[in-house]
Amino acid sequence: MRYFEFSIKLKSIIDVCSKEGKKVCDDVSAKCIDYCNEQNGFSVYINSLNKDTCKFVLSGNGYDDEIISEGERFWKSLEIDGEMSEHNEISADKVKKIVYSRSRTEVYNHDDIGEYMQLESFSLSCCEERIVAPISIAELRGVAERRNISELIKEADRIEQCHTEKFIGHPVHYIIQDSNDQSFENVADVLIGCLFNSRRLESQRVMTINIVNRYHIGEVEYMYENMYGGTMIFSVGQIKNNSSFANSNDELTEFVFQNAIKYKNKVLTIFRIGRHDTTAANKVAAALNDKLSLITFEESLMSREKSREYVCKLADEREIPDKSELLNRLNSGSDKYYASDIDQIFNDYYSEYLRSKVYPAYFNISKTEKREPSVEGRASEDLNKMIGLEGVKKVIYKTVAFFKLLDMYKERGLYMNMPARSMIFTGNPGTAKTTVARLAAKIFKDNGLIENGKIVEVGRADLVAMYVGQTAPKVKEAFRRAKGSILFIDEAYSLVDDRDGLYGDEAINTIVQEMENRREETIVVFAGYPDKMEEFMKKNPGLRSRIAFHVDFPDYNEDELYKILCLMVEEKSMRLSEEAEEKVKNILAKAIKCEDFGNGRFVRNLVEQAIMSLAERLSLKSSNMISDYELTTLIADDFVMPELGELKNTNRIGF
Repeated sequence: MRYFEFSIKLKSIIDVCSKEGKKVCDDVSAKCIDYCNEQNGFSVYINSLNKDTCKFVLSGNGYDDEIISEGERFWKSLEIDGEMSEHNEISADKVKKIVYSRSRTEVYNHDDIGEYMQLESFSLSCCEERIVAPISIAELRGVAERRNISELIKEADRIEQCHTEKFIGHPVHYIIQDSNDQSFENVADVLIGCLFNSRRLESQRVMTINIVNRYHIGEVEYMYENMYGGTMIFSVGQIKNNSSFANSNDELTEFVFQNAIKYKNKVLTIFRIGRHDTTAANKVAAALNDKLSLITFEESLMSREKSREYVCKLADEREIPDKSELLNRLNSGSDKYYASDIDQIFNDYYSEYLRSKVYPAYFNISKTEKREPSVEGRASEDLNKMIGLEGVKKVIYKTVAFFKLLDMYKERGLYMNMPARSMIFTGNPGTAKTTVARLAAKIFKDNGLIENGKIVEVGRADLVAMYVGQTAPKVKEAFRRAKGSILFIDEAYSLVDDRDGLYGDEAINTIVQEMENRREETIVVFAGYPDKMEEFMKKNPGLRSRIAFHVDFPDYNEDELYKILCLMVEEKSMRLSEEAEEKVKNILAKAIKCEDFGNGRFVRNLVEQAIMSLAERLSLKSSNMISDYELTTLIADDFVMPELGELKNTNRIGF
């Protein structure tokens, strides 16, 4: 269906508010109804008749000359003196706005005009529609050569050889592989414009389905029916698995494929695929190769010499005399480029060129785009504030950077299978393994790696049952609760420690299976002593291959422990006396020489015992004799070197 808007310059003025003018409008309205009821394939809507101008929209199929001829025939039937001054093809979206936004200058010529013009049967809310200008074969060939698309050059030759007098169907449909929006639209528009100019298309209308929404799936067929002689564009690609549109996108893609086949001789379909997106390419091939003849267009890499020629041509078009800086940017990059990549380099340079050379008064105005840190969120700030753990922080941030890079690959059409994301935390008690795991969950959530930042903490008792057949369901339930987040298994070696062949083995086997089944939705973190965790990893051959990151939590040194203690004291709104500072440092110096002294737990225990001593000491004095300084100051006598052996069996996690 094509829609043309005609403008008529009237020879005499018509005042629709006058009695004579109303009579003219009534007569025109009646003739419009009769015209629509002729069922000759055309419908008309008078959208403006007032003073010296008349505008109407004509819908139907045919080439420009046929539509224009029909518009002239209709105008003559109204028997109003006037000359046609303008006619243009317009989009269905604009027609809908004209028809359903009536003004007092319109002639209300038919209540069912929306149905006659096929406007009632579909919505354009999930589409973008535009009118493409006619393009010559020479212009098409020029764009193909400029962008280094060899198959498009061949297609220009084929179009020139296969000239037809009128649109009779489509011998082929097309795939354009390009991840750059502007580059894709440029290639698509010149191809469509050339096909229209060569009468391989009947309409200049192009409709792009660009929003995934289950509500609109059933409307795809109506769109194809309405687009007779025109072009439909659909992007075939992957959506992140955590997207609520994943399933509906698959259904929509399948429905587009079905209608592309059904209407293959009436509507041209162009499929867009991201560059290097083999998944999408295979999806199209599997669904359409036996049913549609498809030609694929893709930019080829340009050599360094050709890249320099291309960027110089862009500079000449913008009348940039000095190209040295632009060429330096090109030379500092790759040896080969795609045209769309050079376009981006040039556009970035040109924006700076305008501010520095053409409009120097704006040279110092900074760009306004948001510069986001590589790792975002409050949790990241909290991790940075933790004492020590520099190696741990680096691994966490590398993990975030790696999975952000995977997202960038997807955006560019460089799709990769989701690798293992699970982690192993090894370290002695009190080295902040649990604390870091909790922060990691929030950091991963803030940066889009997982859906929520709630960590599910479990141990042997939560995963291993006492009876046959009960362990696997407990493991699966833990994974279900941890969906979209982190499953933290503390003292993971306890699942099988000295229990070979018992229910712990069933737990490990089920964990490995669930890690594979839920690798894109759940991150598992195993935590425990370094030596015992190494033995644990040997229990199941498939376990090690499913763990991507090993994070080692070293014991804190004396300075780090002292900073942690000061931080804990400060958080309790207290302070250390000078004598207490010296005594604390001596205690910490002795503690770090003992095996399994407890790290952060030791420090917390030391502070808590000191506060208990403070309370006991002050209880011997009358409350009105106690100053604020005494209430908030820990002295040397409050700190006592604890028995380190008592700290080994503590059940506290983290610090």
